[in-house]
Amino acid sequence: MSKLSFRHILLSLAFTSGGTVGGWALTAKLAGDSAALSFFKVGVIAVILMSAAQLFFFLLGKNRLIYQLVFGIAFGCGLVWFMLCLVLPMLWVETVSAIAKLLLFFFLAMVCIANGLKAGAQFREKWRNQGESILVRIYNPKENTVDWQQVLAPMRLSIELYIPRVPKSTNPFISVAIILGMLTGLSLRNVFPTFSLFAWGVPSCVVMSMFAQIFGLGVAQIKKLVELEKRFGKPIKPSM
Repeated sequence: MSKLSFRHILLSLAFTSGGTVGGWALTAKLAGDSAALSFFKVGVIAVILMSAAQLFFFLLGKNRLIYQLVFGIAFGCGLVWFMLCLVLPMLWVETVSAIAKLLLFFFLAMVCIANGLKAGAQFREKWRNQGESILVRIYNPKENTVDWQQVLAPMRLSIELYIPRVPKSTNPFISVAIILGMLTGLSLRNVFPTFSLFAWGVPSCVVMSMFAQIFGLGVAQIKKLVELEKRFGKPIKPSM
């Protein structure tokens, strides 16, 4: 996200606010109005913190490229929060045991870490094959600027559904299973609350883990940019 615009902050605000309202409604349906109010308070705090962080790095990113990459990660937080609002309401459901909730979020952490590492490995491999040669052509040593988007475009970095040790060829079937699982979990929330938690939560976690690839790509790019700034001996500026 090298071409920053205030519209990105407004778009993220729309995502995070929409996720918070949706999570509030889902919490009310699953756990009642009191729990929904508690969720809403947490959601408002999260939205304020994310928006403030995005604004901070947006301003810094006008003069230094690395902050634009950090802003890209902060923007990704808004997308993650939107998806997280599908799972977080489960924390307020008293009929589901703490162990079941802990297992679900442990699964979420594991698949997110796996996706982030996969994305980072993808960037490093493509940088070795293409990135360095592209950078040499685009880097402006006189002004110490780089159009980072032009560096990334030929590398064709991608984000896709990924579950460790599950063949990529099964992705269409997994996509259908995700939809069916979420619908089943929501419909059985009052009859089998623990089963409902996993039937709804596991597919949501799998979808959410895809957004962890944004973080993996972002962190890998930041590490590479730090290396480049050390090599060049000064901060790299974004190309205007």
